[in-house]
Amino acid sequence: MKVFLYSTSPRRAEVLRLIGCDFIIKEPLGDERGISKTLSPEDYVIKSSLVKLGNREKIKDSGLCISADTIVFFNGQYLEKPDNENEAFLMLEALSGHWHHVYTGMTLFNSIDRSLFSFSEITEVSFRHFNSEFIKSYLSTGEPFDKAGAYGIQGYGASLIKEIKGCYYNVMGFPLAKFLDVIEERNFRISLFKRRI
Repeated sequence: MKVFLYSTSPRRAEVLRLIGCDFIIKEPLGDERGISKTLSPEDYVIKSSLVKLGNREKIKDSGLCISADTIVFFNGQYLEKPDNENEAFLMLEALSGHWHHVYTGMTLFNSIDRSLFSFSEITEVSFRHFNSEFIKSYLSTGEPFDKAGAYGIQGYGASLIKEIKGCYYNVMGFPLAKFLDVIEERNFRISLFKRRI
């Protein structure tokens, strides 16, 4: 079964490559920005992943279509991708020294038999205490600006983190362990562990 990743996130593509999965990257078909923030974090990310597949009746790709959305949730607020440097600074300043939650919603759509399955995953992340100068130095790398919560765990953002509870790859935006469990449970026959040259 062919795999289509409806996401332009380099991190999600990186995780799929880690497990030797061949896939084709596609642009998301819908825009999640209008989704109500009154939803619970779990419902929000699941709905967002569904929206990114757009009108599924129009999908012509034949295989397993994957879409996902990730947010950081802290103190009752949704922290998505920052719009500017000041917003990124304020996010990181608020998260310093605290635990927060990372939610990812994922939708798997088998366009061959039209079956659909969505789920969410949560990881708890603790940041160490850091000062304003450290935040400014991190912002100068440019890394925070396309990432929920203004950081990337797999990059320079590793320097922000004290502890995590749960799936590391979920913080990258792809809940790998749960994804593999669902693939097995629902008998989605995709090829993994492609031999590396």
